[in-house]
Amino acid sequence: MTTKQIDDDRQAPVRSDVEHQQHNSSLIRRTPSREVDDARLSGIHNSHTAANIRTVVGLDKVDELHEPIVFSWRQFWTTLLYETLPPVIFSPLAALLIEPSREAAWHVIQHRGLLATSTRYRPLPSVLVFCLMQYPMVYLIHIALAVALFGPADSLIMVDPWQITLAYGFNFVRNLIISVKYGYLRPEDTAQLRRAPPHWDEDRTDRRLIFGGWRSPGNYPGLIEDELTCAMDENNIALQAMSFRIDEDSSATLREHPTNELFTAATPSNANNEVSAGFVAHQLLRRAYSVPFPKHYGAVVMLTPLLLIAIPPLTRWHRGLHLLGDTGLETLVGTAVLLGCFFGSVPVFVFGLISAHDFNRRARLISSLGSLVTYPGIPLSKLLGNTSEATQKTAPEAHLFISLKNANNVFAWMNCRKTLRSFGEGYYQRTQVYTSILLGYAFLCVFALNIIMWGQLQHHVSTVYLISFLVFAIASIAIASINKATRLQGLSRIHRDMIKQEVFLQEKQLLELDPASQQVDIQRLRQAKTLLQQVDEMIHFQEEIYKPTRVLGQAATQNVLNSTFGLLLAGVVFAVEGSGGARIVYDTFGWFMK
Repeated sequence: MTTKQIDDDRQAPVRSDVEHQQHNSSLIRRTPSREVDDARLSGIHNSHTAANIRTVVGLDKVDELHEPIVFSWRQFWTTLLYETLPPVIFSPLAALLIEPSREAAWHVIQHRGLLATSTRYRPLPSVLVFCLMQYPMVYLIHIALAVALFGPADSLIMVDPWQITLAYGFNFVRNLIISVKYGYLRPEDTAQLRRAPPHWDEDRTDRRLIFGGWRSPGNYPGLIEDELTCAMDENNIALQAMSFRIDEDSSATLREHPTNELFTAATPSNANNEVSAGFVAHQLLRRAYSVPFPKHYGAVVMLTPLLLIAIPPLTRWHRGLHLLGDTGLETLVGTAVLLGCFFGSVPVFVFGLISAHDFNRRARLISSLGSLVTYPGIPLSKLLGNTSEATQKTAPEAHLFISLKNANNVFAWMNCRKTLRSFGEGYYQRTQVYTSILLGYAFLCVFALNIIMWGQLQHHVSTVYLISFLVFAIASIAIASINKATRLQGLSRIHRDMIKQEVFLQEKQLLELDPASQQVDIQRLRQAKTLLQQVDEMIHFQEEIYKPTRVLGQAATQNVLNSTFGLLLAGVVFAVEGSGGARIVYDTFGWFMK
């Protein structure tokens, strides 16, 4: 008996008259539309071709689909050069040498903020922030670092070069993070940076920022839908060509729910007791990514840098020294240390906490996807939001439950999983790297502390306090991020266990069915069980071997978390032993001089 014969009881689709929200896309490669999807996906509903859409779009349209993101080392090193060189003079000169033409270089200079002067590229307040804050700050740190390392010793008696080096380190970490961002941009996006507005503008830049668009995607209309479109393209999947079969009451409610026109519950191909997989994935995303950035994260971002910059002046004051220094050059370096640590640490801490926030949202998303196939499923009010008129008409106990005893449901659920795992792939890869960069800087600080102690190098006691607090702050944020990543990665095994139990129960049900009178039910269960066994293998390979959530290049597991914490703690303890072994004693003013 064929699948078509088994599914002959499908109801005829009824076209929905619900008014859906128009989609405004900011994608460069293609502009998705409902009309194009309906025409392109007709005839492949719930077929294997829905997970191989490049075979149906036509040779002339294949290039419009988004390819999987590949890290560009060229963009990384180019951006690192631009960000490391001082702006206004040196980085614009580098752009003139690297970019293919003067016109392209000028657009790159303006879009990247290497010399922000034109309000054509960004609003006036943004230009003023660059000119009055960022550029002076960068030059202050570079000048102070040069003075501390190569200036006259008699005018820098009370300056510890380690502190300005740490401040510069913060800014270099920021440069690394920005370079990683450009490394994970799509080639069509980086190409637009060489063009004048409106091909590229500050809004397009903000949408691709971790602190901008990805902190609160709901504040940028079309961002979630664009990233979902890209995720489907990358995986060669059309979720709107797949449907979940559910109970008729829930289906009627969902099909009447107004949403984005690209991801509606009703499509020209599915039946009245079906809702499209794209709709379900879109609603899950909207719920997961509506979770606001935690308020206590914001408090940490502001309080931690203030405590950090308070350490050097308070220690100096306690030891009877001037807060910033005695001479003009000492004051210059002291001011650069405070400002550099504050303005350098704020974005670094923000990136780390947003990474933790994103791992948490993704864990909620994948957990909700698992709840859909675990009886009784997800309450419709939780899926659609409490303000939905359709939800208010439904009984409070109404749930969306997707049975895995239907082969089409299994097929659609697994493809939803593949798509949602790679949703916002560029941001996802960046958050993994950002966490690793933070940990790398923490390890580097621990290494510097050991060098100072075991090498008995000249330093001020405030430097020890500064490094110790810095390691504690960065390690706390990074470990919080790893903990969220570990939870996300752990869901793969939890869901594999759930699938294995479902396969076991289906096998038992098959033994209980009568082959003579229940052949249709037997065939359906066998099809579903066969696909579920493949789903188990796919999750194992894709999420645990090929593309797991990684930290420091390793799959995020409890072992990685324990090892990271253990190494940092061991490094600090080793430095303390070095201090005692070397018999480091500080004078009245807090200096150790060998």
